[in-house]
Amino acid sequence: MFGNEGERYTGNPSNKMVQRIDQTQEAYGALVEAEYPLLGGTLLAGWWYQSLESTPPPKMTKMFAIKPNGSLEYKSIAMLNDIDQRVSSSPYLSYDVAFDQTHLYAGMQVDASDEAVVLPSLIVERYLSSALILGGGYSRNFANPWQGPLWSVYNSNTAKFTAAGISLQDLWDELKLETSDNVELFVRYADDTVGAKVGLFYGAYDHKQVTVYDPALELSYYKSNASATSMGAEAELNLILSKALGMFASGYYNRFAFDEDILLSSDRYLASKGKQIPDVARVGAKVGLTFKAQGWRLSPMLRYVGERFGDAENKETVHPYAVVDLTGAYVIDPQHAEVTLAVQNLANQKYVGVVANSLDDTRPGSTNYYQGAPFSVVASLNLHY
Repeated sequence: MFGNEGERYTGNPSNKMVQRIDQTQEAYGALVEAEYPLLGGTLLAGWWYQSLESTPPPKMTKMFAIKPNGSLEYKSIAMLNDIDQRVSSSPYLSYDVAFDQTHLYAGMQVDASDEAVVLPSLIVERYLSSALILGGGYSRNFANPWQGPLWSVYNSNTAKFTAAGISLQDLWDELKLETSDNVELFVRYADDTVGAKVGLFYGAYDHKQVTVYDPALELSYYKSNASATSMGAEAELNLILSKALGMFASGYYNRFAFDEDILLSSDRYLASKGKQIPDVARVGAKVGLTFKAQGWRLSPMLRYVGERFGDAENKETVHPYAVVDLTGAYVIDPQHAEVTLAVQNLANQKYVGVVANSLDDTRPGSTNYYQGAPFSVVASLNLHY
C-alpha cells in the first residue's frame, strides 16, 4: 500500500483569485500466482488486483482571494467531486509447452476495471532446423484513455460546458478503453555469425482516443471515437564479420492510418480516412558497425526516420531526417567497471524530433513541433559489485 497527498495552486491575474487543488491518492493491491506441470508443459494461473484513488479530477478545489498583504482569503468551493476507486481485477491463465520441434504459448487475461475486456494471446514457433524458426502470434491489448487533459479542459472552461448542458460526468461516461488486436508472422535465423529476422504485422485499433473540436463550444476535448489500422513489415540483421568487427541493421514499413473520417460535431467530419496517424513515419531504418579491440568498443550508427505528418488530414508535412550517433566504451575491469561516452547527432543536424498534436485538430497553432536532440555528449561510469 502506498499513498501521497498535497496541494497545487494556480493563480488568475485577471480576477486576483487563486485556485487550490487538494490532491490525495492511495493505492493498494495484491498478486497471487501458482504454477503446475501439465502434459509436459507449465500451466500458470494468477490474479492481479489494484485499487487506486486517483486524480484527475481532484475531489475538491477551493477559491481564494489575494489580499493586499499577499495572503489568501477563502471564498468558496469551486468544485466538489465524488470519485469512485479505480479498481483493476485481472485473473489470468497461460500454458507453455514444447513438443516435436514446436513451441506453443497460449494465454488469457481478463481485465475488469471500468469495463471488462478479455485479452487472449497465442504464440507458435516451429523449429525448421537448429538455426531456422518460423513463427507467428496474436495478442489483444488495451490502454486506458487519458483523463488528465479532459479534466483540465473542463476545469478551465466549466462555464461553457455548463451552458451547453454538458457535465464532467457526461464526458467521463464517454471514455472507453482503447483496444487493439495484433497479429505477427515471422521467420528468424541465427547461427554463430548471422542473426536475421523478417516479419509482417497487422493491428486493428478500436476506441482510439482523439480530441474533437466542437464549434459550438469553440473547444477541443477528448473522446474515444476513432478507429485505425496498422500494417507493415520489419527486418533485422546482425552480422559478426570478424572477432573485432560486427554489423547491425534494421528497417520497417508501417502504414498506420485512420479507418474512417473523424466525427468532430453532429454535422461535421474531418477528412481523415486513409490518412497516416500524425507523428508516425511509414518508413524508418538504422545501420551501424561495432568495433572491439583490447577492451575498447566503438559503435557508429546512422538513424533514418521518413516523412511524417503533423495533422490527421496530412496537410502539414514533416520532412525526413538522418542523424549519426557514436558510442564508445572501455572496459576497465571485466567484472566491475566500464566507462562509456555517447555522442548524439554527431553532425548537429537540425530536425523535428517530436510532433505533439491532438490527432484531429487542424486549427492554426494546434500542432507543436519540437526540435530533435542537438549535438550532445554524455559520459558515464558503470560500477558492478
